[in-house]
Amino acid sequence: MFNLWVEQKIGSLINLRVGQFTAAQEFLVSQNANLFVNATFGWPASTAQNLPSGGPAYPEATPGARIQFSPTKELAFKAAIFNGDPAGPGIGNPVQRDPFGVALRVNDPPLFIAELTYLYGQEHANGMRENPNQEGSRRAALRGQSSATDLPGAIKIGAMIHTGLFADQRFDTQSSLLAVSGGLPLQHRGNYAVYGVVDQMLWRSASGSDQSLSVFCEGRGLPAHRTSLISIWMAE
Repeated sequence: MFNLWVEQKIGSLINLRVGQFTAAQEFLVSQNANLFVNATFGWPASTAQNLPSGGPAYPEATPGARIQFSPTKELAFKAAIFNGDPAGPGIGNPVQRDPFGVALRVNDPPLFIAELTYLYGQEHANGMRENPNQEGSRRAALRGQSSATDLPGAIKIGAMIHTGLFADQRFDTQSSLLAVSGGLPLQHRGNYAVYGVVDQMLWRSASGSDQSLSVFCEGRGLPAHRTSLISIWMAE
């Protein structure tokens, strides 16, 4: 079992989802990167390697709740809380510890994640997608292409905090180098990451077709002493 959730709109600005799902479905997502079939630009390695059981991402969903507030069409803020270890403690492949997706764990230290999204230049792009056969809408959309600011884009800024214990990657409990002592690693309370995602269309066909050129960029920052990756900042 992967997804099992209930979603409810509260008024016209708030949306609430509760159940079993993943953070990777809604957070740290690049729409341009979604064009690729492989998982290279999905849930980042920096979070998959450093969160228990790889974090709430395919193939391990976990109980959680997400709320989204959208005051305008361009601006949205969403935040969520997830159980911090989808498959539970253990060694090896998390899927082998929870082969049917029904662990439904709720007592592990939680993972909090929040993200702010700003969309711009979307009006003309949406008009072309939603009314491709209406000549008037197409001409109006094309007239807006004279300015580079009309090319659609999105900026996302977010952060996540896990409240569990994480092993130091360099020092043991006696503050000696792990590579020398071979002792038990020093434990830190909590782990965190900040990130940003940018999607930007650079060019689109003046003929009104779907041809276009877009780019995306992702950047993440993590604490060096409790992450298993050599590079602190990464861009994909």
